[in-house]
Amino acid sequence: MSIKVPDLLAADCNACESLCCVAVSRKEVDGYKSNCESGEACANLDITCLQTGCRVYGILDQLGWEACHKFDCYGAGPVVKSAFDRLGISWRKANQVDRESLFAFFRLTRFVFNRLARAPNQYRALVSNQQVEQGLDRAFKSLLLNPLNDDEQMFEVFLIECPQFLLLPDMNEDVSSSQMIAAE
Repeated sequence: MSIKVPDLLAADCNACESLCCVAVSRKEVDGYKSNCESGEACANLDITCLQTGCRVYGILDQLGWEACHKFDCYGAGPVVKSAFDRLGISWRKANQVDRESLFAFFRLTRFVFNRLARAPNQYRALVSNQQVEQGLDRAFKSLLLNPLNDDEQMFEVFLIECPQFLLLPDMNEDVSSSQMIAAE
């Protein structure tokens, strides 16, 4: 199985299944209208809908849900969905262990893609897509062998294949490594 870094590190909501609405914690202090822990679906999410399941997606800003509208997974959602699709796993129908694994891998992949997208060119050249893909593949395989891996353990496994990643400066304003690694 091979994880691929997309050419464009940007969200593609039509190729996802609303992972952002359930895999990451959302807090009012961060601009969300309600508090939800990781794994807890947003109240606006129609979990029976297989595409973008947000009932109010077209009017998020009008309702004061600007943080949702601004959220960017940097292409992690479709990549993670595709990896788990190949195993026949969807968060909507998966058991709790598979759901938590999928959500943890989404958070790791988003964190990695976010840092890649924000890195200045002179630093970005230090880390190849191939190294990132090998790191994500290793983390994914580790997760399949040990579904109880937490975010920090997966990040450590990723770094075995891609230690150069630590050379990238944290240019991030919306996800720090401590937020990604902290239990969401």
